[in-house]
Amino acid sequence: TVARSRLGGDETFVVHVGDGVVRVDYGVDKHGAGASRVVVRRRAAGPEPRLGRAAAVDAAGRERQAEAPKSFLAKYWYYIVPLVLILLLGGEEPKEGGGAQR
Repeated sequence: TVARSRLGGDETFVVHVGDGVVRVDYGVDKHGAGASRVVVRRRAAGPEPRLGRAAAVDAAGRERQAEAPKSFLAKYWYYIVPLVLILLLGGEEPKEGGGAQR
């Protein structure tokens, strides 16, 4: 739509549209013929990144090889060994005399 500007120059309204109205810009060109115009701009999609697995590198910059998964005992041996030692060595000595007291 073109209409005459009251400011004596070209008026431009730029409506930036994405998922609704994102922004509205307004500008005046003093050297124009006095027309107003509305420009609708859609938000352009930028380049999509290629997502992949992050590369693990060592201090020298070489890519590290993936480690093989560890077994249950290899992961938790430091919990299992003290527990077994406590169970084996921590028992109470049986009382002499054996039977129940009344």
